[in-house]
Amino acid sequence: GYRKYSERLPLFLRDRPRVVVDHIMDRHLQAMSYRREDVTVHRDGVFSVKSQTADYHKICFGSHTTMPSCTCEDWQRNLLPCKHFCAVFIMVQADGTSSSIPHTDTNHPPKGNSKTQKRQKCGSLLRDISDLVYHLQDEPFLDSIVRLNDLLEDVRHHTPHDDTLPLSYTPPSKKCRDLKPLSMIPRKHPSSG
Repeated sequence: GYRKYSERLPLFLRDRPRVVVDHIMDRHLQAMSYRREDVTVHRDGVFSVKSQTADYHKICFGSHTTMPSCTCEDWQRNLLPCKHFCAVFIMVQADGTSSSIPHTDTNHPPKGNSKTQKRQKCGSLLRDISDLVYHLQDEPFLDSIVRLNDLLEDVRHHTPHDDTLPLSYTPPSKKCRDLKPLSMIPRKHPSSG
């Protein structure tokens, strides 16, 4: 029935367009030649990677208000992860954090064990589990995953609450923030029927 993914294909590239997978896998292969000292952290999400054509290229992972970017021609042309992005991915993946990458911002030193990084790691693990569960065929193993219910209960127990409602730290969705109060919505003119 269906084609299996190559074991070498990272989870984040599964179910992506073939042209994107080929592009990123090619850049990932090119990035394998970088050494740890070729990548420098400037602050959270901003790195510089040694270049063959310039001194360094600046890589910014972006945020909820800015797009990711790199100063190299490949990024400018394709707007897909370049070898510089992949070099950062490889260095961070090697130890799970960017704490072992040289850090230049003395005002914001790396926090290898910060709560934010631990939450991000948990979120990443949960996404990986969610992605993999859809491909499971072993029904007895699926039955054994009820252990996740115990984990969920533990997390609920450790989540701050006010005796009746658990507190949520999820920011309101963009849709909710952009809703206008009813008083601001123009009323229909009586003659427009």
